[in-house]
Amino acid sequence: METILLRLSRGLYGTYMNTGIQQKKAPPAREKILFAAFDLFHEKGIQATSVDDILRQSGTGKSQFYHYFKSKEGIVHSLLQQMHEKLKTDLAINPDIESWDDLERWLRTPGEMQESCSCQRGCPIGTIAANLAPKDELIRKDIQLIFQTIKSKPHAFFTAQKAQKKLKQETDPESLSTFCVSLIQGTALLSKVERSTGPFHSGVDHALVYLKSFRIDEMP
Repeated sequence: METILLRLSRGLYGTYMNTGIQQKKAPPAREKILFAAFDLFHEKGIQATSVDDILRQSGTGKSQFYHYFKSKEGIVHSLLQQMHEKLKTDLAINPDIESWDDLERWLRTPGEMQESCSCQRGCPIGTIAANLAPKDELIRKDIQLIFQTIKSKPHAFFTAQKAQKKLKQETDPESLSTFCVSLIQGTALLSKVERSTGPFHSGVDHALVYLKSFRIDEMP
């Protein structure tokens, strides 16, 4: 099964990824730079990644880099904009939630990504966010939009469930959807530190019990 990171990467870069199949056409330099930056930012964070690191991994030159991007911050902004657009429009990357089973799959998917890299990485968006400096206001807003888009999926589910009178009246979809995103970010960080998805799946298990406590049990 493809992880959400791989699906996001394929959605952003398509056939430009190294899939083990020889491509007839070399990828444009801009896409090679963006993909290398995506991988390095996820692995090391923004501050620990230099322009030279990106050039070395992408196999491009400085003239190509500065033709497309004015600075490292410029590439971060472009990358986050692409991520946001894909998350808004590609259901394969950010699927709708229409049932409690869908919600559980949505919550557990980031754990698949961590398992695939032996818990050496956390959430790619969270890793970039952790490197924000006070001056990075544009990047902060980019990340805020991404989290809002991700949060919109559980929010729509809880809103629909409440409208159908399947959730208790005091249920707040905004609060519950924020809880879901916070859970993923926190447990992803713990799993990276402990090199185990145990904290992630334990967190999801307890979260599902809490979320389902808002359901109105149907009469037999």
